[in-house]
Amino acid sequence: MKALILSLIVLVFISLCSQSDVNSQDIAQQAKTACINLCKAALTSGQYLDNGPCLSDVRPEWNPNWSVNDWVCDIAHLPRTAIDNLEENQCQAFKEGKAHHFVEVYSNCSLIRVV
Repeated sequence: MKALILSLIVLVFISLCSQSDVNSQDIAQQAKTACINLCKAALTSGQYLDNGPCLSDVRPEWNPNWSVNDWVCDIAHLPRTAIDNLEENQCQAFKEGKAHHFVEVYSNCSLIRVV
């Protein structure tokens, strides 16, 4: 009986862990898609992106079109340069620890990385 209960507990734990991984992947994909779309919208509106702006942050008052919690969307140079790694060139929410993940795209909206 103890073995059966232990087995059920292990199965529930594995199920919850698997579900968490899937949710994390879904959120990362959502952030990637949202960032690319935000970049394309910025290009369409004529926003200059070659200086590597942060397109979004987690606070809605910074960008009401960004809705992916704990993520930011940042533009980097093409090709990526050392200046892109400087803290002062990162999104405010990421620097402040209010966001822990980021999507980085080039100014042409092609994906660099999802972290």
